[in-house]
Amino acid sequence: MQDQLSEPVTIDDLARTVNFSKFHFARIFRRVTGISPRHFLSAMRMEEAKRLLVTTSMTVAEISHRVGYTSVGAFTSRFGANVGLSPTLYRRFKGRAPHIGEDDSYAGGESATVDVALCPPCGARLGVTFVGLFANQILEGRPVRCGIVRQAGSCRLENVPLGRWYVLAAAIDGQHGPVTDPAELAGRQEYVAAHGPFDIRSADSTLTATVRLRPRRLTDPPVILALLDTPQGATR
Repeated sequence: MQDQLSEPVTIDDLARTVNFSKFHFARIFRRVTGISPRHFLSAMRMEEAKRLLVTTSMTVAEISHRVGYTSVGAFTSRFGANVGLSPTLYRRFKGRAPHIGEDDSYAGGESATVDVALCPPCGARLGVTFVGLFANQILEGRPVRCGIVRQAGSCRLENVPLGRWYVLAAAIDGQHGPVTDPAELAGRQEYVAAHGPFDIRSADSTLTATVRLRPRRLTDPPVILALLDTPQGATR
């Protein structure tokens, strides 16, 4: 996939490389990664676009074509929806977000509370860890609810709408302090965690989720949402 980001790759093409039928390949792929091959490929394209925006002087149009988009407008729209910032703002903020907004389409109605306990890897020194509730097993788009945790700790997500959700968490290696050079961001170790899916069916209930961060693997979906800049960054 990584070598074909600029090409119109199909699921048939991917399945053919491993001698699987399209349906068997898609089923195994989702079982391993948590999302479909098409979704994973789209996420890889966004991940590469993010990298190019902060490490090169390429224009947005050049980057959109480099990652397989024939329409700059379609690329810009998809990037903004998935990353949380437009390509121009993502470059201006050097690959980090000043705040992360929640999906306000879930405002009102019955809700519950989710307490999230974060377990970092042994010996790891993390920066700010983002924790959010998502409908899919990938960190992209606006979270249903979100919060931040510093090193080991916990956060409470309130007013969580009823439904089926994943708790997802992400952080970068903080051993060398805050990231000041955008090019350095791409070289830092990413840590991720997932819990779920789980169903929230009762209003005014409180659920507890324990998430254990680990280094991100090649089979983990890329972290597409732009994460917070500093511990002073805000969620809303």
